[in-house]
Amino acid sequence: MRVLSTNISSIKTIIIGKQEMQTGMYKKPIAEGIFLTKLGVKNDAVVDARYHGGAEKAAYLYGKNHYSFFKERFPDADWELGMFGENITLDELDESALNIGDVYTLGEAEVKISEPRLPCNKFGYRLGDPKAIKAFAESNYPGVYVQIIKEGKVNPGDLMKLKVSQPEKLSLTDLYRWFLKKSQHAHKAAELIANPHVTENIKEQFRKVLTKERILLEAEKYVREQLEGEGSGHDWWHIKRVLNLSEKMAKQYPDADLFVVKLGALLHDIGDHKFHDGDHTMGPKLVGEWLNDHSVDSESAEKVLEIVAEISFKGAKVATPMSSLEGEIVQDADRLDAIGAMGIARTFAYGGNKNREMHNPEHKVEDHENFEAYKKTTGPTINHFYEKLLLLKDRMNTEYGSELAKKRHQYMVTFLEEFFEEWEGKR
Repeated sequence: MRVLSTNISSIKTIIIGKQEMQTGMYKKPIAEGIFLTKLGVKNDAVVDARYHGGAEKAAYLYGKNHYSFFKERFPDADWELGMFGENITLDELDESALNIGDVYTLGEAEVKISEPRLPCNKFGYRLGDPKAIKAFAESNYPGVYVQIIKEGKVNPGDLMKLKVSQPEKLSLTDLYRWFLKKSQHAHKAAELIANPHVTENIKEQFRKVLTKERILLEAEKYVREQLEGEGSGHDWWHIKRVLNLSEKMAKQYPDADLFVVKLGALLHDIGDHKFHDGDHTMGPKLVGEWLNDHSVDSESAEKVLEIVAEISFKGAKVATPMSSLEGEIVQDADRLDAIGAMGIARTFAYGGNKNREMHNPEHKVEDHENFEAYKKTTGPTINHFYEKLLLLKDRMNTEYGSELAKKRHQYMVTFLEEFFEEWEGKR
């Protein structure tokens, strides 16, 4: 591997959405080379050492061979060396051939393979398209952060050569894949925490994963105890289906926090107003107490409480937007379980549980103006299809949820056609 370019930056102010922020990502090539110190690159701007710079991520290296992948997808970006915020642009970089803890000579310096880089919103801004974040995540070209074992100068033209290879192999790309989706790779946590060459940053992230896995298990146990055997279609198995759907949908959206999605799916029906005399404050109250008792971090707890408070359908003429991507995913999953074959079964289970007529053609469908009116409805079960279920297809939040809803919606339309034909004795 040969150094093509050495790059540093000054601090630049950018605006993403409505938020003004500073970044050191706009690296520019300098012909005179750079000096690598234990804590970073001399004269290079570092805005937040949690993400760049410091002992564990002193310098960032990227391969010129990966540029073409992104140029094809984002041709309008202002392409130049240093585009990925790297301090060193190498002619070739194969991340799958790098192992955590291996030591390389690099010019006068010696560096240790440390961490892959995770995509961030500033990367999307730099390439002029937020889709670049997902493209980076899926590319398997994360580049590499290095620790500095021996300080020294690096110039364009210098070579990067392997000096020490660790006997136990942990490839950079494996670590990247696990780190990118930590919740899905919780089973790797013990292995990574025990590895002496894995950084404290990554170990701490996986310790949090283990804590979150414990919380999810406790939530599952709690919800099952509360809802198992419930007869209206809002039982434990409804929760399990929503959980499975939510997890499946979240995998389509890398920016979604899977912990929040799963915890929101598990707790979304606790304290449902339908079983507390219409009191829609009961759910957030009970869930808030549970989250506090289980020491869920404040950011996750806030999102979960928003999900519980906002998820319910509140009437045909009432908008029910969710405050987060995680909420949109859980609401879509909950609504998918309310339509299709499962929705039909649940609707009649609920009607029977509430001792409602199956159908009464003299009872007109109601177009509820507000949540209070919707909560007070006592119409026949068939009316519920027109007052809620047939409306849900067009109220999905996510593109993936909308696609899943189409088939389920059509199944209900076909069922209702058959139902009314049989009701009239025509078949």
